[in-house]
Amino acid sequence: MKNVIKTNVPSPLKTQFKMLCIRNGITISSKLEKSILDLINTKPDIPNELRLASDDPVVVKGYIPESLKRQFHAFCVERGISMTLVLRYLIENSVESNNH
Repeated sequence: MKNVIKTNVPSPLKTQFKMLCIRNGITISSKLEKSILDLINTKPDIPNELRLASDDPVVVKGYIPESLKRQFHAFCVERGISMTLVLRYLIENSVESNNH
């Protein structure tokens, strides 16, 4: 069973993320799922100054397996960071690393 995950990002970031997925022939859900799995497996340091979108926010959502959502939730709780903020962080990093 798949569960929804979502975050708010600036509209231009959502467009860039969607284009990244389209260029790579993948769905937003599969990109988010892979990014979350990589995050859980590598356990990188996540900046404490993460913030939600404040200007022109739009929703990005994806669907991931229930078991992965539980792992992701536990990962975020351990670090004291909301899932929403970590999702935005993953989206920003995906777009940024694709532009280099």
